[in-house]
Amino acid sequence: MKQEASLKKAIDKVVAQMTGVMTRQEIVAAVSKRFSSKAKNPASSIMNDLRYRRNVVLLGNARYGRADQVLDGAKFRIRPTAAEISLGLLNGKWFKPFDEFYVPIKTTFSTSDGETIPVTTKTLIYSELNNEELKFLMASVLESLGQDPLSLLNIPADQLIGDDFDDDWDEDDEQDEEEEEEEEIDEGATFARIREQLKDMPPQNLEMHDLTPTFARWNFQPGDSLLVTLKPQDKTYLFEPEPAAECRAELVEQHDSELRQLIHKGISKKQREYAREIIFPTYANLNWTKDYPGSHWLEVVEKDDELRLLNFGHYQEIASIDYQMFFDFVLDETTQRKLKKRRSSLESEIHDFLNRFDEAITQATNFSKPFEQGGRENVISKLQRVPTAESTFDDNNQLIQNFFEAQKQRGKKESDAGKRCSDVAWFANYLGNYETMTLEFASFDELETFFFDWYPRKVINSTANHVKQMASSLRDYYRFLVASNVIRSAAFAEAMYELRELAGEKIELYHRLPADSEDLMAMLWDW
Repeated sequence: MKQEASLKKAIDKVVAQMTGVMTRQEIVAAVSKRFSSKAKNPASSIMNDLRYRRNVVLLGNARYGRADQVLDGAKFRIRPTAAEISLGLLNGKWFKPFDEFYVPIKTTFSTSDGETIPVTTKTLIYSELNNEELKFLMASVLESLGQDPLSLLNIPADQLIGDDFDDDWDEDDEQDEEEEEEEEIDEGATFARIREQLKDMPPQNLEMHDLTPTFARWNFQPGDSLLVTLKPQDKTYLFEPEPAAECRAELVEQHDSELRQLIHKGISKKQREYAREIIFPTYANLNWTKDYPGSHWLEVVEKDDELRLLNFGHYQEIASIDYQMFFDFVLDETTQRKLKKRRSSLESEIHDFLNRFDEAITQATNFSKPFEQGGRENVISKLQRVPTAESTFDDNNQLIQNFFEAQKQRGKKESDAGKRCSDVAWFANYLGNYETMTLEFASFDELETFFFDWYPRKVINSTANHVKQMASSLRDYYRFLVASNVIRSAAFAEAMYELRELAGEKIELYHRLPADSEDLMAMLWDW
């Protein structure tokens, strides 16, 4: 086989000759036959190249497919609005993320009965459009040009806000603003002002696939669906009408549920992901995507209160509703609604957590003897000198070293023993820095502050799994101190071990709080 001049060209050849799904191992072997790499880990270089190829789809479980093959026969559902039907123009959002490869205006539109829907130039007189049509064009077509639709229409902002707009903000206006937020916007008056501005605007020509005759022939109504099939080899979108009465609603809901689960799984680690990295693999992993589609993935995301759409114009990302961005001061209406509902839900979760925490603390700290809660009464041989910061760290290090040696003597692997000692060191550093205290003098109070206050707030990468692991390590450590006749009881550490799930729950709850939710923060930390 001819050796290629570069790794990239070798990968190009392998991708071009793909006829189906290939595993990571198969791709590496095929590329290696075409290019002898001198890299220490050529497989890593190959996979890194594939990661950034738009025409390759990662299907999961180290399997890859070519986008045109994965999407061949893919079906998705469009439910056009009344404005789209009357204009004969489909919102560009329906074609995302497929438009990365098959831009609608450059692609053939055909119906299932063989009719071709040509690209035509349609003349629009904006001042004659009804409110829904005007709203649709402003929100979709004009924004797709990457410009502010209102600026294109040359409409001053104060005309939209109203004549009583006051840009001199005063703190006394806060109450008025809160009251106004509850009032509904007079949409009719707003569009009347817009239409007045548009009356002298010349007709605009828009290049588009005009579905008006097709919708009329089908007697297409709001609530009906378009089932769209991708034909990559022909660069075609194939349209088939489905009247609302013929929709298999239960099957659609079942498919929506399956897609929803895949989306949640896709964002579970990073909280956000490119839409294509989730949507494209579904067409290889879910059989119904090429048979009878559920709702459009955008509708699934919009209806799920746990998800949000990050729209960057030319591409979209799907994220957890808890995901925060630094420019979240401009939010779409759907996300605002979800976040408001989310805040209410989080407030209920915090109340529930605090109630359960109070009950659990009361039960866990029901010690039968005073020394069981730890502290000075629990130490068998008390230090005679006054502890200093330096002596505290030295004493704690020695205590941890003793625990490490004891773990190894009991047959623990050195790596496992080291992990447990590292967990104890977290608590020891807290005691040394904030309490000037050595480990044997700690009580339940110090453990509670460490697990439920200091660690969640002070450690940026705090996790529920780590806090539960530390609870286990500290329980074993204080058992060791009992066996070594350093302290009388490890009951206080046993009690904290029983509360480990709540400690993990508080961390996860804390990480889900919006960055600007000072009221929720104060409630969770009982400030």
